[in-house]
Amino acid sequence: MKKALFALLLAVTAYLLLWPTEVEPVAWQPEPMPSLETGRFASNNKLAEIQLIAKVGLSGPEYVQISDGYLYAGYVSGEIMRFDLGGQNGQLVAHTEGRPLGIHALKDGTLLVADSVKGLLAITPQGEISVLADQFENQRLLFVDELAVTADEQWVFFSDASNKFGVHDYKLDLIEHGANGRIFRYHQPSKKLDVVMEHLHFANGVAMGPRDEYMVVNETGEHRVWRYWLQGPQAGQAEIFVDNLPGYPDNITFNGTDRFWLALASARNPMLTFLADKPWLAKIASRLPRWIQPGPTPHAFAVGIDLNGNVVANLQYKAADAYSPITTVKQYGEALFFGSLTADSIGYLPQIPN
Repeated sequence: MKKALFALLLAVTAYLLLWPTEVEPVAWQPEPMPSLETGRFASNNKLAEIQLIAKVGLSGPEYVQISDGYLYAGYVSGEIMRFDLGGQNGQLVAHTEGRPLGIHALKDGTLLVADSVKGLLAITPQGEISVLADQFENQRLLFVDELAVTADEQWVFFSDASNKFGVHDYKLDLIEHGANGRIFRYHQPSKKLDVVMEHLHFANGVAMGPRDEYMVVNETGEHRVWRYWLQGPQAGQAEIFVDNLPGYPDNITFNGTDRFWLALASARNPMLTFLADKPWLAKIASRLPRWIQPGPTPHAFAVGIDLNGNVVANLQYKAADAYSPITTVKQYGEALFFGSLTADSIGYLPQIPN
């Protein structure tokens, strides 16, 4: 028995140390995490009263789009569903056979969809699916994540979270910290595709700013948000908009007037922080089964940001029954709707908490 246990231990050790892996961790040092005890990110229970709507037996309404009085969401199993604003009367819009994430509704009813598996898609009101972009320079896009569209609907900006790891291996990209993310620009009339930002550490949420003067981009792996100027003397230049967040920014949305809503999928993971400057140990962690690798804890977390990058709202709830991980916050009037990577419902608050 002892020999068998020793042999098993030896085999596990050899696997963790020697098994081939494509993950090549880069050493880095995160800024110290802001306090959750005091200050602008102090812990609170403002999201404890989130109501659960649109429960249709599907999981992972990662992004919530609101258009013409309807809610749209895409799910882990590939469905895109439409609901009324109460989360009732669910109807299947289309099945992408991939993993739909970001969704944007055009004026003619067409849905543009960032599908992490299939690429940038267009779905007609009749449910017909066409691929707008799924490769660049003869290489397949591996992780199309989120999108934003200019007011004239000429340009679509979308993130490719990683050009090395797909949606099912997103943790590996965060462990590697290899700057594999990009932001693309797609011109609808000409169908031209080009890169406007690259070398991002997990490029994620994208949103247009006021009058399309700039867009904001979440860099999940660096706990920050960029502003990329589209107009004016700084056009084509990027600057940090929000830095050193206490968690991992996922999607970001604009309320149309004065506020961006930023979803933090989780507070920072202590294990990922510990591994940051230890690439040899991070490589060992990359060989662990997915369910053991560092992941989010039950912590509902959303932040409101003004047009100058200042935190003006801090909404949290850390508990076993928290609606989490929150991946989208969408304001509609005075209400908030929430999307989640794994939940079986859309979250809803009829009033923005003070």
